[in-house]
Amino acid sequence: PAAPGGKSTPPLPPGVSASGAAPPDLPDWLSDIFGQPANPNMDNMLAELRPKGPYREVQVPQRLVARLIGKGGEVIMAMCNSTGADIKVRQETKHLGYSLAIITGPEKAMTLAEELVKQRLGIAGENAGTREIPIASEHVSAIIGPKGATITEMRLKCNNLNIEIRPQDNVTAGGPSHKAIMGPGDRSQLDQAEELIRARIAKNEAEVSSRKSQPKAAASSWGGKGSWGAPPLQPGQQGGAPGAPALGPPGGPPGQSL
Repeated sequence: PAAPGGKSTPPLPPGVSASGAAPPDLPDWLSDIFGQPANPNMDNMLAELRPKGPYREVQVPQRLVARLIGKGGEVIMAMCNSTGADIKVRQETKHLGYSLAIITGPEKAMTLAEELVKQRLGIAGENAGTREIPIASEHVSAIIGPKGATITEMRLKCNNLNIEIRPQDNVTAGGPSHKAIMGPGDRSQLDQAEELIRARIAKNEAEVSSRKSQPKAAASSWGGKGSWGAPPLQPGQQGGAPGAPALGPPGGPPGQSL
């Protein structure tokens, strides 16, 4: 739906729907990656948050809210002072993984403030967009890493680009169960993120293939079935009976070198 001022209402983040729900056994440390069910009254709530007059709106990934506001609000206040616009961060939608930066003021001031906000978030420019990659279930944990360490490292390498792993909206038989959502960001960020994710998938595939191809270690023991091991010592014997040939190394007959 169109918002006052001619701006379209932004859609919910990718992978989040009014009926969507996280798996019942989802660990706490994955809750910010998979998202939470949407509020059935979301449209009404968003309408109450938005000003009646002209405004600009930027979705802020929740993990970047502190970056936008700054210590003691110094960053966002500097933006307001330099542009003449008013910028407020509304966090009523944070359970969906994002907050809203609401910008009001003269048209020129709003345009400049919107650009500064996007620059701060790393999503500035006309080429900002999003990208998705299908992910098979066996690669999900490898991409996320222990307690989210791997995916966090990818985000940092891509200049704080938002990267999330979510279940597919419609899973087909034999198809990938998840998807990686990247952005919004510029093309270079998206390309780098995709390269990192595909490299991690390739590494995980190689590791899985290597584990499957490794032969099981053969059991070995002294005197075991089919072995050339030396017989057990008898009581009173030390290193074999007097005059007995020297014992060979494990894996060969007595006295034979391998």
